[in-house]
Amino acid sequence: MAKMVEGFDIGPNSVQVALMQFSSSSSIEFDFKKHTTAVSLVNAIRTTSKNSGGTSTFLALDMAQKSLFTPARGMR
Repeated sequence: MAKMVEGFDIGPNSVQVALMQFSSSSSIEFDFKKHTTAVSLVNAIRTTSKNSGGTSTFLALDMAQKSLFTPARGMR
């Protein structure tokens, strides 16, 4: 995933990225406002440990809709 975002123009008025993981449970690693440079974003992605467990896709999508895709978390 880090390689995918390396070429993006990351910034408050450009591309913004959030990272959420899900398995048996879901967690928001960082929201859309956290990383304002490509270097910061790539480092955060590379240092995030991967969750293991089941796949609760519905719960993850529900959490994303209710808790991540909000103006408070930087969603435009």
